[in-house]
Amino acid sequence: MARATLLDFFHDFADLPKELISLKSPPSLDCLDAIAPVSIAKMQYYRRMTWIVELLDARVRNEVEALPADMRARFRRIVELIQTHGPERMREPLVKHLEGSLWEMRMKGKDGISRAIYVTAGGRRVVVVRVFIKKTERTPRREIELALQRAKEVNP
Repeated sequence: MARATLLDFFHDFADLPKELISLKSPPSLDCLDAIAPVSIAKMQYYRRMTWIVELLDARVRNEVEALPADMRARFRRIVELIQTHGPERMREPLVKHLEGSLWEMRMKGKDGISRAIYVTAGGRRVVVVRVFIKKTERTPRREIELALQRAKEVNP
């Protein structure tokens, strides 16, 4: 960043350090963090928080409400992480790719294991299409088939 640009950027700061004004070369990023950590952190935070997580319909809402409280809390936490960081930054053990456009959120609680199957849609949206309590080692084929049927209902 050029010196003039940096001074233009910080022209509103009354407490601009004298060392910065006297610099003949562009300052390091450490200098920027010392001057305006809040504004830079907020810009990054708002830029990343652009994903929306939706439930497909009332059926999915009922499935979420049927989960035990600890699994609902875990579901809510994974949703917050997806909203904040985006699904592309999520990894196992929280999410896993199933097949095609289907992904699963993986929740574990005192009462067992549950899954929430979701797809991504246009407009940076994640749509949850199926939520269930898992009783076997592998995700049952009928659950995947049901999720695929419901995924066809999602508006692109």
